[in-house]
Amino acid sequence: MSGLTIKRYSPKSTGDNCLIMCFHKFYNQKGNVLKSDKIRVDLKLPKGPIDIKYIPKLSEYYNKITNTKKGYILTDPTLNLITTSSELELTIPLFKLVMEEEDIIDNNIILQLEDKHYYLIQMEVEEMKQCPDCGTKYKKVHNCNINKQSWYQTKTLKKRNMVKVKKLKKEDKIEGKEIVFWDLETFQPNNVQTVYASGYTLDDKYTVHYGKDSMDSTVDDFLQLDGKRSPLITEVDSITTS
Repeated sequence: MSGLTIKRYSPKSTGDNCLIMCFHKFYNQKGNVLKSDKIRVDLKLPKGPIDIKYIPKLSEYYNKITNTKKGYILTDPTLNLITTSSELELTIPLFKLVMEEEDIIDNNIILQLEDKHYYLIQMEVEEMKQCPDCGTKYKKVHNCNINKQSWYQTKTLKKRNMVKVKKLKKEDKIEGKEIVFWDLETFQPNNVQTVYASGYTLDDKYTVHYGKDSMDSTVDDFLQLDGKRSPLITEVDSITTS
């Protein structure tokens, strides 16, 4: 399955030379080297807007100076054919011709006439791809939508027992040596949670502080760390007193 991209250009021009500049762009000619006035003199083109009857002369002229054999196609604002250099059926829309015969794009200058102004039409046929998971048709890049994927698999492909899944982002693993394991021992005099022992493991070494200031002493130790480690409370034991 193919898709068609259409671009319309209006090359910069002066003095009713828009048609000539369309030929310039298609044949890769520079306006300061091959001047519009010279072309008008060479082809004996009258002043003012250039009539479509001079398109064959311009086509022959540019083919001669570039040693090529390109044809031409002139369309109206809706891309219906007005005239061509070959025996194309004028009742067939341009986009249909291009989809049926892709070499038309490379072998012809495609012009469009609208309000007495000429435009250059460039087309590109791109092969469309279809995602096997969600059915989306795309040209280059596609990201699956999980809801559409589930619907396509069950409704269109008639698959059963399909479970909607979501890919999780991979996160960096935390090394054990980056964590300080902290253990607190408490009791409850007068129903107030009070720490009487605070111990922690760092680099396989266990350190413990006792007494009412034990937690403060542990925090002081933590403040001396390099800042790259995170204390993790792994256990709080409480002794209930009556």
